[in-house]
Amino acid sequence: MAVPVPSLPMNGAQLKLTLDELRKSTMLRFPNISALLLSSDLSIGDLATTPEGTFSIVAPNTYVPNGNTVQNLETAHGQAVLNPGEAVSDFDALSSDTRSYDLFEQGQLIFQKLTGNRWQVLPRDSESYHFETIGGVKLRDLSETYDPVAYGWKNGDDIAKYLNSFFSGDKTTFYLPPGSNYVLASEVRVDLSTVITTEKILQLTGTRGTRTVSAGLVRIQTSEKRADTPIFTCYGGETVFNTDGTAWVIEDTNQVRFIGHVGWGSLDNSRNQGTLFLIRNKNGYCERTQLIDCKARYLKHFARFDLKGGIFGGLSFKGTRISNLEVSGGVSGLAQISITTDAEVSLAVSSASDYRVGETVVQAVSGAYGTVLGYPEGNDIIFVSNVVGAFNTTNIVTGEESGASKIPNNVCTPRYPNLYDSSFNDIKGNLNGGVIVMDLGGSMRDTNICNLSCEASVGTTAHYFKDLGSWSTGRPRITLPDLGGQMTYFSAVRTSKVSRAQTFLDGICLPPSEVSPDTTDGVIAVADGISWNPGNIGVGNGGKGIFTRLFGTWRRVNVLTLTSLAKLGDITDGVNTSEKFLGKEVTISTNGHKYVALGAAARDAWHPISENNSASNISPT
Repeated sequence: MAVPVPSLPMNGAQLKLTLDELRKSTMLRFPNISALLLSSDLSIGDLATTPEGTFSIVAPNTYVPNGNTVQNLETAHGQAVLNPGEAVSDFDALSSDTRSYDLFEQGQLIFQKLTGNRWQVLPRDSESYHFETIGGVKLRDLSETYDPVAYGWKNGDDIAKYLNSFFSGDKTTFYLPPGSNYVLASEVRVDLSTVITTEKILQLTGTRGTRTVSAGLVRIQTSEKRADTPIFTCYGGETVFNTDGTAWVIEDTNQVRFIGHVGWGSLDNSRNQGTLFLIRNKNGYCERTQLIDCKARYLKHFARFDLKGGIFGGLSFKGTRISNLEVSGGVSGLAQISITTDAEVSLAVSSASDYRVGETVVQAVSGAYGTVLGYPEGNDIIFVSNVVGAFNTTNIVTGEESGASKIPNNVCTPRYPNLYDSSFNDIKGNLNGGVIVMDLGGSMRDTNICNLSCEASVGTTAHYFKDLGSWSTGRPRITLPDLGGQMTYFSAVRTSKVSRAQTFLDGICLPPSEVSPDTTDGVIAVADGISWNPGNIGVGNGGKGIFTRLFGTWRRVNVLTLTSLAKLGDITDGVNTSEKFLGKEVTISTNGHKYVALGAAARDAWHPISENNSASNISPT
């Protein structure tokens, strides 16, 4: 720095004034803040620099000392105040900052060393600030993401208040540094219908959270129905259950996605507990939920789809997608993908809202009664719980408070939700004995279940499906896996049809087989008639045909062939030279009489098999 040379001569007063001015322009250097505070040579107005930053020496009691940005000098009369342009060490230093607006200019930046965050000083009357210091300075975090470390979170701390702050704020992404470990000891609730961003993203890759109490969960919900409900996405992360309960509740909201999340009932398989995802319809719908590339380690349930009832409550879990799921362990008798309901009975009635939620409904004659849980948005069903007796479609059901009286045209016991237009694909893993991969029931119309590959512990048996035994409408399409590894298809004898045939727009192509295909009963195949000719009942294209495997035997599927008596007797006609085989049936177009071929050769006779039993064989010539 340039220092002006004083003019000589000067008297004592002039000399003091000159020296004071020279001191103000001189930066005093100290090895650390402790040395600065112990110095007895400091005067008000001095500037002192340390590795911790540059400090101005001000009059005593100018600011409240906080041991960081404002500190009292120990051997001199004054305070060391961190200059406003200097960085602070961490959020503790920022939050305890007692410096006031008289030191800062609007728009000035404060740099936070620990996380690299930049905080901008806002006007005194600003309402859009992220944080206000003890000194009353309002600051805005200029980072694109919400990093809880920048707001004071430390490894091992409870994360709840930081999640609440993020969900209510204007940041789109919550970023927790890889390697972080957090706990969750209370419920965090985010209402997506009230957030002020178009999306909320949790970036938890490489982190682990532990639920220390059963109340430690995150509830993602929507209190009002919106066409533009913000999307919720969680990337990565692990959840560990120290106690049974639920980690993530997805309730009455759409477009929630978890990608690469891992749930641990216990880290050492000492306990199989907890539900990683509770997906619940109460007063709305949970549709288009996606759980992709997740892992379920020693859990009671990976996902539980639950119908709770409620006012205009949703039956639908439409568009759910679970893909590339790895499962381990589990609890015998319980499904990793579970379907549950509080609706013991649903009664199909018109204007269901005429009944009151919570009232008792009683059916005449049958004497059945129960409590109204709610009704769906279609207003055409009442959900009933605490049911005693059996409701029917003959007698009137009356509400004791509302007085509504209607005869139900359908009774479904129990009423499971509608998990339709969904996909469950690529589920694999090693299960404990008795564990079920997924429940089947309710309505699963146009839902596809495929690419399952699981096995059970040695010496035990686990199961792919459990038939809940109550269907309201359509069944899913299931591509059955190869059985092996101590797996069975169903946990018990099925009581109903649980799947539907595959539907193809323009037919199924079965190329002719040169070898015998899978010999499982129910297989349908096309024989080429040469290399594979079941029963050798035809020659060449006469052996070619559609066959089905039944009772351990290949049986030809006969098709209608119309012909005439004259053609049957003509050895050169196509009915004798092409596609002829032993047992082939033909129908005479003029009278409907039927004949069967006694052989595959053109000369082999046709034998009458219809009501004209007196007719003779026809031998082609």
